[in-house]
Amino acid sequence: QRIEVEGNTTIPQADVLSQAGINVGEHILLVNTGEARARLLENPLIQDATIQRVYPDKLRIIIQERQPIAAIAGGGSYAIIDAEGYVISIEKSPGDLLEVFGMGSTGFQVNQRLGETGDFYSNILISVIEALNQAGIAEDMQSLDMTQPLSVNLESKDGYTIHLGQTEDLLDKLANLPAIIQRLEEMGLQGGTIDLAVQGDPVYSPPATPAPETSEAPQQDEGEGEEAPQQTPAPQESPAAPSDS
Repeated sequence: QRIEVEGNTTIPQADVLSQAGINVGEHILLVNTGEARARLLENPLIQDATIQRVYPDKLRIIIQERQPIAAIAGGGSYAIIDAEGYVISIEKSPGDLLEVFGMGSTGFQVNQRLGETGDFYSNILISVIEALNQAGIAEDMQSLDMTQPLSVNLESKDGYTIHLGQTEDLLDKLANLPAIIQRLEEMGLQGGTIDLAVQGDPVYSPPATPAPETSEAPQQDEGEGEEAPQQTPAPQESPAAPSDS
């Protein structure tokens, strides 16, 4: 007599019921909950589903939706994936998600997980995405450059380039990144590169500044004396990398 749907935030309840193939008025014991769950899992937006009988006359459907976390650029479109690497949809825009470059534009199929065929690039991407998600900083990143999978770079939304290098020990490398960025901002250092490739020893390099333009010295007539030597600005020491303390 009653069907309740819980856990849906983006999928309308009517779509959940239609996908499950369950209708009000069926006998509660004749509903094949296993088949209904399998139909629900065919929806790329649904990560998991549970169907419970609540006697005497109610069914409860509990679903867990996939949350988009990154958008892989390729071929004029974007493959939207969740933290586990499942392709949720193909879109024309990345929205506000982390943009991934350097992965190519083939092999992305909706409701399939990247890396299941042992693709090297996909496995590297999933390891980075999972580490960013576990560290709680995926939403702070603007882009991920996978052009060189053994030398991965991130761009944060506040303008820092983050060099990860190889992808071993990613959680340890990313553990102190929020504190490092906060310290740099407190010091008034905007932009530049944070090198995390060497675990436990982050190095910050400020953004390169263009060399000042110099005007051509006026020519002197012969006999007017020697030209004064030009002075070059003394090199300035780069700001020290923030400590972990």
